[in-house]
Amino acid sequence: MNSKNVIINGLKILLPERYSVRDIMEKFFDLRCEFLVSVNSKPVPNINYDSRLIRENDNLQIATYSKYAYKLNKRTIFRPESEE
Repeated sequence: MNSKNVIINGLKILLPERYSVRDIMEKFFDLRCEFLVSVNSKPVPNINYDSRLIRENDNLQIATYSKYAYKLNKRTIFRPESEE
């Protein structure tokens, strides 16, 4: 399986080929949150999360927030990876 390097919130991560924005959100973030996503400094509408594929050396900024909180989370914590 081929892999590619991407940068997510400043961290360089190795991901498999054919990963979408939705796949990254499911792997690293709590899906109960709302998301603001930009790829290479261009915002990604939430209707395109499934279709927007990630390419080699893409730079993603993903901010999470809650509709019930007053501020954006300044620091996003990655979920620990589950044992497979």
